[in-house]
Order: sequence, then C-alpha cells, then structure tokens
Amino acid sequence: MQIPGRTRCLVDSGLGHIRKLFRRSDVDALSHLVDVVQKSASSNVAFPYQQDCTKTWEWRDWKQFLSSNFKSVRNIRKYHYFRFSCEDPGYVFLKESVDSVETQVSILKNAITDPQTRPMATCIRLA
Repeated sequence: MQIPGRTRCLVDSGLGHIRKLFRRSDVDALSHLVDVVQKSASSNVAFPYQQDCTKTWEWRDWKQFLSSNFKSVRNIRKYHYFRFSCEDPGYVFLKESVDSVETQVSILKNAITDPQTRPMATCIRLA
C-alpha cells in the first residue's frame, strides 16, 4: 500500500495513456485492444493471453472466494505495513508506521484445510 498523497506511479501513467486512446478507438476484438495498448505509449507492451491452442480464458471468482473465507481488516487504510507468516497462518500483522507497535489480526472466517484451495474455474471462449 502506498502512503496517502503519494499514489501516482508509472503504472497509473501507462494505464492513463491506454484509457485515453481506448476512448477514441473502436475496439471490437482482442486484436483491436492489443493494437490500442501497443499504440498508447512506447513503454506499453501488450501480452495477449492464450492458453495452449484452445483460445480460452480461465476465469476464477476470487472476490466471492475470498469474502466467504476471510474477514476484512477494519480501518485498513490507516495501516502501511503488512506482514504474513507461515508460522501463523490466518493472521496478518499490521503496523501504522515503521516505529509503531505491530498488531496481530485474525483474518480467517473458515478453516481452510488445503492451502492450495482455489475457486472453481470457468472457461470463457475467446472469439
């Protein structure tokens, strides 16, 4: 997380160039979007995703998965330092500043038996 007031970065700038050109372009296919990204700025490079030769996109609903298994952290915007540890799974350690005291917060709603658990995949066919 970035410090409030210091939220401008090069990634935001690159996305801004893409957004400006996208608004002035007709984008009807993935190839058109690739062209927009390539033409938006010299630093922007498009890497279209294709899984093997099947041309499908694997979509997972992470928002639903995370909200059903994890709690949200209250007042998260006031914290600037986050630490996770394999010795304490299901907890996040928070600090407001470098010199402040670290707070341990439980973020697990349900016990996850397999750490490799992911939401079910939905395959979307690309045109």
